[in-house]
Amino acid sequence: MIAPSTTARRANVPPRRGGRSDCARRGFTLVEILLVLAVLAIVIGVAYPLLTGSYERSRMAQAADEVRHNLAAAGIYAKDRGVTYQFRFEPGGRKYLVVPDEVDSDAASGDALATRYPMHSLQLPEGYHFQSDWENPSGQTFGQTVFLPIREDVMKSFPNANELSAASGWPALLFYPDGTAKPTPVIVRNDAQQSITLSVRELTGAVTMGQVTQEQR
Repeated sequence: MIAPSTTARRANVPPRRGGRSDCARRGFTLVEILLVLAVLAIVIGVAYPLLTGSYERSRMAQAADEVRHNLAAAGIYAKDRGVTYQFRFEPGGRKYLVVPDEVDSDAASGDALATRYPMHSLQLPEGYHFQSDWENPSGQTFGQTVFLPIREDVMKSFPNANELSAASGWPALLFYPDGTAKPTPVIVRNDAQQSITLSVRELTGAVTMGQVTQEQR
């Protein structure tokens, strides 16, 4: 039997695959990679403000809800203790107070006074502040703002009383024992130019929280 020639053997061998030209076709060119990166940059650029804005709105709502909680607490204390309560806030600042406007003449001072009449010294998180009237582009004022002194014995009940020396000049919302209130707008703002308004109903003392609004830059 005659062995096939070398030429014949080569003719029966299938062509090799995966050569250099095929690898090049399966890979990505520099232009394609740059195009993908450009698309990703555009997507991130569009999505990032939306995600951060949503996060800031959530934090704003949380900070304002804490204020709402303490506003409502002032109304509850007024009815439970049978005395007028004040909610004080620092315009353009972060501090706010819940304090009794009056106490019984036989009430003790210091810790005993704070036990009988609940009172709080609080502040907004870093990056948040209460709006002052000159910040309001619509020209809204503090409405029925009441400026009353805070009892000296009440102020002395706070460990940080020296930091609250200007509190008697802050706007005050009054909550009365009969459930009514003397309200004034309470607006919380943040560094992202967002704000939210807390409102108190005069006849019922109920506290409502509005929606987060974004100031147009």
